Amino acid sequence: ATVEWYRSNIEAFDRWLQSHPDQELGPDLMEDYFVHLRSRSSMRGYMDKKKATGVSLSDETIHSANRSLRTFFKWCKRRGHIAQSPLDGVTIQRVAHKEPRAALRSEVELLLDSIPADDFFGTRDRLIVSLIFFAALRVGEVVALEPRHFDLEQNVLHIAAGKTGGGVVPLLDEVIDAYLAYLRYRPTGIGQRLFLSSYG
Repeated sequence: ATVEWYRSNIEAFDRWLQSHPDQELGPDLMEDYFVHLRSRSSMRGYMDKKKATGVSLSDETIHSANRSLRTFFKWCKRRGHIAQSPLDGVTIQRVAHKEPRAALRSEVELLLDSIPADDFFGTRDRLIVSLIFFAALRVGEVVALEPRHFDLEQNVLHIAAGKTGGGVVPLLDEVIDAYLAYLRYRPTGIGQRLFLSSYG
């Protein structure tokens, strides 16, 4: 997939370059190309010249094209095809970091409602979602859980040491209910890990 993406970016630049035969391949031409990309209104239109509609190409897409071309020109320079990369001295505006949007409680409840609550797979998946959302566990922490980590007398969950270290988190009623429901369907005597796949 990565190779295909690089190839697509290079071919798109080549098509554009053929429409500018009288311009020297250098920083000025490359800046014109990135201006051209910002004027495109869809990834499909950029890649295969189909009619473009919609919003402008994202900064991430343009930065990806920049990375592909820089890698290509470095390869050309190492092979002796060019003396200097035409992207030397060309700066692309840094992509602003986007904070991930937190899921709303109503969205999580809709997700839980869509999962069956009367079989092994459904109760397992409901508990996993509940642990991630209501106990703020990481996926790796969820996978490492064992039944002994659940203290239902103190309503706390003991987290095994990992990237963020071990610790204790409170168990909300939603997690306790999901845990007890899962235990009703979980086979016993088949290992220490709490969660099982369809193969055990």
